[in-house]
Amino acid sequence: KDAKIGRGINLVALDSITYDVKLTETYDTYIEETFLLRTLKVTLNDGDIIILASFDEMTYG
Repeated sequence: KDAKIGRGINLVALDSITYDVKLTETYDTYIEETFLLRTLKVTLNDGDIIILASFDEMTYG
């Protein structure tokens, strides 16, 4: 898959059984610090594998 990398937190979520990619997202925490947590709560299931990588600055404030 073509992946785009952006400022903040880059996320890949995998199904824990099939290892299929469920979600790829980039969260610019400088603009909105809580969007990542809201998305994870709604989108992912218990046991899903989450891979996070930061680019530039991933903290807010």
